[in-house]
Amino acid sequence: MDKIESKLWDILGDARQGDPIAAEDYTFTENCLTHPDPHFRAMACEIFYRSDHPDEFKNRAFPALEQLCAQHSGEDFSANLLTFILQVPRPHLLFNPTLIAFVYRCAASEHWAARTNVTFALEEFARAGDPQAIPALKHLLTAEQSSAKNNAKVALANLAAEGITE
Repeated sequence: MDKIESKLWDILGDARQGDPIAAEDYTFTENCLTHPDPHFRAMACEIFYRSDHPDEFKNRAFPALEQLCAQHSGEDFSANLLTFILQVPRPHLLFNPTLIAFVYRCAASEHWAARTNVTFALEEFARAGDPQAIPALKHLLTAEQSSAKNNAKVALANLAAEGITE
């Protein structure tokens, strides 16, 4: 692990705890939003979305997140993007064609972690009335990975308990 990745992991650990980002760490993280390595950009986005800072920080990360979602869906960090994508304000998530397409590409991905983590976003899409979400969740019931199947079963059960079945 190089210095940049190590520092990002340290900052991300604090952000996941809800701790504020120090000024020097904020500057470092903001610079990583344009780093050539997409993994570092993804980590920087997650830091801003998980941190306990005002939405202006999240708004600065959104263009980088949108670019990552437009360009990737099967890489290791795609699963990471899916773990925090629900931190994105609902209007940006539910009505942004780039993020929606990313979620559906991950649902069809060969990458097992992406298929496992995508269920949470699909569940939100179904709650918002997206007619493709429940069929995508049902398709995940045929996944080889038990984690993807189990997450899809739980999501469908949650939706059924709320009266959302189609």
